[in-house]
Amino acid sequence: MSHGYQIGYRLIVVVLLSCVLLSAGNRVYAQESSHYKFGVFPFMPMPALIKYYNSVSADFTRLINKRVIAQSRPTFKLFSQEIENETYDIIFIQPFDYPLAHNHNYRPLARRGDDLDAILVTRIDSDITSIADLAGKTLANPPLESAISNVVKKELMKAGLDSDSSLEMIYTGNHFACMQMVLVGKADACSTTTPVLTHWENTQLKKKKLHVIHRSGSVPHTLYMAHTRVPVEDQEKLKQAIISWNERPEGKMILKIFSVSSFVEARDSDYDVIRHFWE
Repeated sequence: MSHGYQIGYRLIVVVLLSCVLLSAGNRVYAQESSHYKFGVFPFMPMPALIKYYNSVSADFTRLINKRVIAQSRPTFKLFSQEIENETYDIIFIQPFDYPLAHNHNYRPLARRGDDLDAILVTRIDSDITSIADLAGKTLANPPLESAISNVVKKELMKAGLDSDSSLEMIYTGNHFACMQMVLVGKADACSTTTPVLTHWENTQLKKKKLHVIHRSGSVPHTLYMAHTRVPVEDQEKLKQAIISWNERPEGKMILKIFSVSSFVEARDSDYDVIRHFWE
């Protein structure tokens, strides 16, 4: 046997052995771990977030026959650190965390069927009617690291406004806190999304108190991902569970909670626009 052939043969053996060990490792993980940790990015107050996403956990648990526990962290920064630490088995994240998650061994399952755009809202009695009117005003936003805050910064640039000097930017803990600042007069406008505004009006305000003055360009929406240590068969079950929500009674209830119509299969290439957003 030639020296070159021996090297090639050994390389093939090593690769095959690695694949076998990885597959075995995933099976062992699935058997030894009593549950999957499901991390949800903190886009709403923690009690509400856990309450609503427990319904998602329950659906996952039924369909993969393994307990799934919803968890989160108080801030976007702390949640991102958990992604870096690969703490969670399943995650629901905002699009600007996608590159970080992918670099830490998470793979896409399903994303919202619609795209994400930011809206700027003011009180219905405000004299602000366009994004240009925000010069010299105070704009409240979700956390600095959020998708909406990133999108809005770019919208301000397109309108000729410098987010550091043309207006005052305030960053709150979540979307609801952002809108509350407008209602109590501590901010002139707020950046958020249509589904969040709709949900808040339907569950908290009970009537229309805010109106939209600007709508941004869009980016791919929020998505579910699974860590590579989750066995492939469970990843597939999770994906099918999510994309079939609009066909199942339990799933329709989940979609209704979040004012979402459907989820579709997510691909890595869908988020190339995020990787190159500031170029």
